[in-house]
Amino acid sequence: MAHPDDIQVGDVVNVPGGMHGTVKYLGSVAGKAGRFAGVELSSEHAQRGKNSGDVDGRKYFATSIPGSGIFVPMNNSKYVTRRSSNISTPTTPARGAPVNFSKSVGAALTTPRPRVRRPSLPRPESPRVPPPPKLSLAGLRTPSAASRTSGMNSAMRSPVKAPSRLSDRPSSRLSVDDDSSSYGRPSDFRRPLSSETQDLKDQIKSLEKQLLDRDKQLDEQSGTLSEFQKTLEEMEGSEGQSLRTQLRERNERITQLTAEFDVHRADFRSTLDTLEIAASETERVYEQRIDEIMQHNKELQDRGEDVEVVAQQLKQLEELVSELEEGLEDARRGEAEARAEVEFLRGEVERTKLELKKERDHSVAALKDAHAAADGPRSSSELDQKDDEIRGLKAIIHSLSRGNPTAAGLGQNGSADHDHNPEHVNQLEIRLQEVEETTNRKDNRIEELERQLQEMHLQSGGRRRSSTITLSPKQHRTSHSAGNISNHSNNPNPNPNPNRLSDR
Repeated sequence: MAHPDDIQVGDVVNVPGGMHGTVKYLGSVAGKAGRFAGVELSSEHAQRGKNSGDVDGRKYFATSIPGSGIFVPMNNSKYVTRRSSNISTPTTPARGAPVNFSKSVGAALTTPRPRVRRPSLPRPESPRVPPPPKLSLAGLRTPSAASRTSGMNSAMRSPVKAPSRLSDRPSSRLSVDDDSSSYGRPSDFRRPLSSETQDLKDQIKSLEKQLLDRDKQLDEQSGTLSEFQKTLEEMEGSEGQSLRTQLRERNERITQLTAEFDVHRADFRSTLDTLEIAASETERVYEQRIDEIMQHNKELQDRGEDVEVVAQQLKQLEELVSELEEGLEDARRGEAEARAEVEFLRGEVERTKLELKKERDHSVAALKDAHAAADGPRSSSELDQKDDEIRGLKAIIHSLSRGNPTAAGLGQNGSADHDHNPEHVNQLEIRLQEVEETTNRKDNRIEELERQLQEMHLQSGGRRRSSTITLSPKQHRTSHSAGNISNHSNNPNPNPNPNRLSDR
């Protein structure tokens, strides 16, 4: 299994699900934590791909077959492993040579048979039941038999005789006795050397005899072991193959389930990432909507404040309108009084006209009489007096035509007060001009008030229909007042008759 840092772009790797492919990209992926490997699956696994090398519209690598790309996390090296050049299927390890049970008798017991080591493949995950321990003959043999077998094997390997080998053996019972006898007891030095040699030879013969007996026993036991080994081989031949087959199938099933689990876990993680992205997007949309609603609420509050200000302004305008209406009523009353005064003056003018007509007739008769009596200075003086009276009457007529109600008394007084008529006429004219100016100012004020009322109605836009005032009577009065103003401007004389008596 290769370390994740050893894998490079272009390597052929194994991926979960029993698939393999070529590494096309190594690095991070937008929106996902960790390091990923972009793998293009081989042609036989192309239909199991997830994408074409792109995630969320971003291209990380290109694939020769569309839809054959897959992204595998590199956080754990078990997801991505390097694929070897010669791929071999897992097979059962070959059986070694039959185990020679004679090898287990001990370190000092060896046989001339060749030793073949059985290859072992450790499988920690294998559920195979360990075989029963093989039989050992270590407990069947005694130290004497082991020493005899060792002596026989060493004698077969080297041509040295048995007496010479006895000197090479480590500590033995015989050598200890010899040493102890040679050094421990001084009386044994007196024994002749021949007797010692004879004893040693006897001991050697007895030991050789024991060795032969033990060799026979060893041969018998080796035959028994070979029979046991054949029996075990027969038993392992039938059951072992089935167990290995079951073990292989179980291992393949475990590998397949692990790969499927990894694929499902990767899909589940991708689904979780997608759900997290969708949740974050939904949260962002909700926050944006909340901001918009808060902004709209703020605008509505501002509008409510504006409406309150407008309502206050409307209230003030209503108060102003009420004041203007009161002023308008006052102006109307003044106008009615002025009209009544004008009508009264007109009546006086008509009455004065009648009196002037009578005076004119009387003057004509006097002129005729004057022309008839033209024979003396008295007639000329009377004529001058008549001319003065005519001029005084013309002044009276002129003052009456300008609207002076007190001119009638002058007509009745005759020529007694004709010297004071011009000043009185001037006063009457000045008063009449003041009355006309006052009337013009009132008319202008009325027009201005009506114009302000119309503008306020247009600005309110029908919000306060209960406070609106009908403008048709005011417009009618405005037109009438404007007509009066035009009449006064064109003809400052309130007399509607343009033909004055003085002009006649």
